[in-house]
Amino acid sequence: MDMGYHLHLIDLLAKLYRKQLAKVKVAGTLSEWFLVQKGVGQGCVLSPPYLFNILAEMVIRETLDSLDFKVDYITNCRANDHEPSLRR
Repeated sequence: MDMGYHLHLIDLLAKLYRKQLAKVKVAGTLSEWFLVQKGVGQGCVLSPPYLFNILAEMVIRETLDSLDFKVDYITNCRANDHEPSLRR
């Protein structure tokens, strides 16, 4: 919700991946049903590019929020003495 997604879309996505069951076929024999604990569904239209982009955006936002110094410092610093300042 902090990223601007509507609650009904978040709920829909959570329900899509919550309590997924699957079977595995090995040498023509199906296993028993088991609860999928990680990953995304094969062929799912949301995976992997959209889910990855959402997760990457969340990580970037949390990282920027946790920085102890101001953005002004970042825009005024130089990587080494040979690079021009980013200050305008």
